[in-house]
Amino acid sequence: MLMIYDGDLYGRVNKDNNTACIAAYPNDGAMHHVAYTFKSGEQKLYIDGGLAASKFAVTTVVANSHPLLIGKGVNRTIYDWTQVIDDVRIWSEALPQIRLMDTSPPIVTITYPVDGMCYQSVSGAGGSISELNLDPPSGVVWSPSPIPTGEGTHTLTLTATDILGYSDTDTVTYTVDNTDPVVTITAPEDGAFYLVGMVPAGASTVTDTLDPSSTVVESGWSDTAGMHTYIVTATDCAGNVGDDSVTYYVVDNYGTIGGKIIEEDGPKKKDWLKISYGGWAGLAGTTEYGELEVTFHNVGVGELVKTKFVADSLTIHRFWNTSYDEGDEDLPAPPPSDFNKIEIEATGDVVDAATLVPIHTGCKLRVDAADT
Repeated sequence: MLMIYDGDLYGRVNKDNNTACIAAYPNDGAMHHVAYTFKSGEQKLYIDGGLAASKFAVTTVVANSHPLLIGKGVNRTIYDWTQVIDDVRIWSEALPQIRLMDTSPPIVTITYPVDGMCYQSVSGAGGSISELNLDPPSGVVWSPSPIPTGEGTHTLTLTATDILGYSDTDTVTYTVDNTDPVVTITAPEDGAFYLVGMVPAGASTVTDTLDPSSTVVESGWSDTAGMHTYIVTATDCAGNVGDDSVTYYVVDNYGTIGGKIIEEDGPKKKDWLKISYGGWAGLAGTTEYGELEVTFHNVGVGELVKTKFVADSLTIHRFWNTSYDEGDEDLPAPPPSDFNKIEIEATGDVVDAATLVPIHTGCKLRVDAADT
């Protein structure tokens, strides 16, 4: 029997008052853990894990018809406990004090993977389980098991249960991501040319399914005269890196060029060669930029070879407007909308547009184009 009466905690066996073990109960309105043990005549009362009273009685516990009473007296309601009993446990052995001192669950902490973190890879898991009263856990369970290591966002739980049945759980959510972000620059346009002060602001998209908030770093954008390489680099939460770059030209003056040259062979014009060219040329201060693409079409044999003229030197003779007098050709160029004549000379190689394999080397190309 274990009961509280008149401010005292009572424990006894076999309805023998002479065997009663009695301790003062701290009736302070708070919840308390009380325990009564009996082993070979030795009785002990514990309150909140601490030994409150002990007594030796010459008696034994034998099978009988007496009821087991907790919080209740024998046939007398004045002994009935009228307050709250939260939890009752009965053991087949007298627990030692070290285990009765354990009135709280273990403290479980997952230390790896870290909650909310991203990883390129995860190998195993780690955690700590502390028992204030040195009661070793009787059950440790990781869930799911095996621990998820594939790409994606995962939830991992560690549960520890001590020998008295107290348990605690810790849960973390982590992400495994070993795919680089995909960066696409949408402006400026790769290979494009712009007038000073008219370069569009740098713009890009970053695609990363597992981390939509990658850290983005931009470099190289400029709207000053010259050739520029604009680079956008994205780093996701796991440290994966993706990037994209474009090269563009900023010029003070520019003009587009294009035209065709037809070479006839024979009076019947059965065989003739057509060369079509197009591209642009620009001037940034004293630096000249340009690009030409040339197509050779041999009608006589039905060949069509698309090539590109790769210039190793490009000289821009002049830009001018046809409204200028012949003697004004060296005046500053008018606005781009008024450009309608350009002269350039270039030396370089003619290469296959698909493979970039040279077809003709050491070539010279002169273009005198009007109304471009």
